[in-house]
Amino acid sequence: MLRLSVFCLSLLLTSDVLAHARLTGTTLPPRNTSDANKTAPCGAARTNNPKVLQAGETITITWEETVQHPGRFEFYFSESGDTNWQLLKTVQDTADDRATLPHRYSTTLQLPNTPCTACTIQFVQVMLDDPAIPRNYYSCADIQLTASSNPQPSATPSPQTPTRPAENCDDPAKPTK
Repeated sequence: MLRLSVFCLSLLLTSDVLAHARLTGTTLPPRNTSDANKTAPCGAARTNNPKVLQAGETITITWEETVQHPGRFEFYFSESGDTNWQLLKTVQDTADDRATLPHRYSTTLQLPNTPCTACTIQFVQVMLDDPAIPRNYYSCADIQLTASSNPQPSATPSPQTPTRPAENCDDPAKPTK
């Protein structure tokens, strides 16, 4: 009986250690489905199948938190090689109820305007259980940004053929000159 109690207690304790947060959905498929990636920057090697998106596009990204921790979620962009990360957005962790896990979230991200072939979106769960020693969990999605297929209209108006205003348009019986 003691062994069974110890085993059950160890399962309960390790569940808080093994599961935390990860990207979900098809807009940005994650490199892997683990929610316990503590190794920066991504917890897994780059894949050979990046999601192709348009530079400058606004996308909806989804993720889930599988163990409640106070803190925030951060989204970063790397143009190449999982380096030189640029912060795109920070979202506060607003769900505090452990009974409703997993907590599912979504937000919109504005992608950079520069096309790239080996870029990455990084998702970081910043846990602030102990603010003196914040801990992070990572999830990444490999993407490729292509140039926009719909170029923005130019600011210079195109020349138009001048039209002669109709005279005497109040009286249809009078001919125009």
